[in-house]
Amino acid sequence: MLRVQYIDDTPKTPGSEIKVGGRVVRITNAKNVKFVWMRDISGMMQLTVLKESASAELLKIVDGLMQNDFIVVSGKVPQEIKSKSGAEMVPEKIEVAGKALEPSPIDVEGFMESSFDKRFDWRALDLRNPRQMAIFTVESAVLGGMHRFLSSHGFMQVFTPSLMGASSEGGSEVFTLRHFGKTAYLRQDPQLHRDLLMLAGYEKVYEIGPSWRAELSNTPRHMTEHRTCAAEMSFISDEKDVIKLETKLVSGVLARVARECETALKTLGVELTVPKGAFPIFAFPKIYEILDGYGKHVEVGEDYDHEAEMLLAKHAKEKYGSDFYFVNRFPFKAKPFYVMRVEKTPQWARSVDLIYKGLEISTGGQREHRYEKLLEQAKEKGLDLENLKWFTDFFKYARILENVGARLHYVGHLPASQPEVAFVKKQLCALVLGYRKRFRHMHVLELRYLKLEASRSTFVLLHASRDLYARLDCALLRRLPRLRINLVFLHRSLYYPRDVSQHYEDEAAALPLPVHPALQAGALPCFLYRISNVHMCHL
Repeated sequence: MLRVQYIDDTPKTPGSEIKVGGRVVRITNAKNVKFVWMRDISGMMQLTVLKESASAELLKIVDGLMQNDFIVVSGKVPQEIKSKSGAEMVPEKIEVAGKALEPSPIDVEGFMESSFDKRFDWRALDLRNPRQMAIFTVESAVLGGMHRFLSSHGFMQVFTPSLMGASSEGGSEVFTLRHFGKTAYLRQDPQLHRDLLMLAGYEKVYEIGPSWRAELSNTPRHMTEHRTCAAEMSFISDEKDVIKLETKLVSGVLARVARECETALKTLGVELTVPKGAFPIFAFPKIYEILDGYGKHVEVGEDYDHEAEMLLAKHAKEKYGSDFYFVNRFPFKAKPFYVMRVEKTPQWARSVDLIYKGLEISTGGQREHRYEKLLEQAKEKGLDLENLKWFTDFFKYARILENVGARLHYVGHLPASQPEVAFVKKQLCALVLGYRKRFRHMHVLELRYLKLEASRSTFVLLHASRDLYARLDCALLRRLPRLRINLVFLHRSLYYPRDVSQHYEDEAAALPLPVHPALQAGALPCFLYRISNVHMCHL
């Protein structure tokens, strides 16, 4: 390797040996010293070349350097670091790894502003700008946070087709191309393919990939090509389960960005606020009243516009102190055919948008899973049913039940009416015996108490009382993987009490909490979590 260290990882102890690589940013010449500033992906370093003590060969190389040369430098930390960047080296050897043949046509350090068109003409050079690098750094952290959150909550990553035989959402905002003599379409959103994965029984999937829309990209609200993170899950009770999941996803991802991208955020001049708790939810038709209060009239049954989104953002900030808010129960006529309607008031759809500071950043909700309803709604939208048969025909042979109680037979239905401790322990022992061939040497420890033992295959059953969860700290839970101790969590309610949930929700804990929709009044399921490899399996 030409480079041994990144600049941010270099030691600060005087006399320590360093070897780094990067791009020359600036060179200044003083009477007795030359300064060379170099940058790598992690930060900036000052090279202090003392003319009196530097070798003739080193001085010759420094004299030949110019901005944007790539160099590999070996040297030592000076007795006192004076550079404002906090990283400094007295070089002993400089190798030129890549030579710039002429000055850059644009200033990549941002000292001189270049026109937008010129920056795009020289886009690869423009990406050297620290602000551009900071954007990509934050983007990478966002994607990493999404992957980590969804995989830790039992979602499987999938990839769906980008070329389709029919428009995925209809309308004129679709790119067409010739594909071996036939017309093909770039996907607008592959959500119907993901919906079929739910029908296939995959239950929880997510995809991060590109989509295309043939619309003019003149505003932040329109993009011809964009990347999305899309998640699908089965056995939800209604769209509120989607809202809960998305709230935790967004909060967890932003917590990760704030934790890992402090330097990048500072470069961008962004003060990131990580949201706490639930986001406000505004639902139709109540939204019409809220908008009327701000002097914006929208006819009942009609969709709103961007001005209305901005007014609702103002309302969310003023009343709830939140930059995020959900909009629920849109008019069905403004939504696609596959969205489920509210049974008692079918003019409204179980469709949800998440808005951040007046800008829509996600859309979702509950899909229709009943074959007859799908055809009825597609016909109502004026769609050609023949072109939809590739999607709708599958629903004749399998349906995903919307009643989440159907999931309970996977986890065991433990009636809460019986004496809890003795009854649950008896049920769990029976479950363990039933799975003895699959999981060997499983044991159930005493309820209400947590005992750490060195056995590699010990399963601990925890009683879901508030006081017990309050006594479980993250430091204790982090010890469990090293001890190969696996936990069985037992709880009464759909989600943990808010104080407990917030305590563990920080992704730094790196521990997926058992959050499961398959609960109903009087049910007490058991959940088996193999914490050692962060995978979930149900008894």
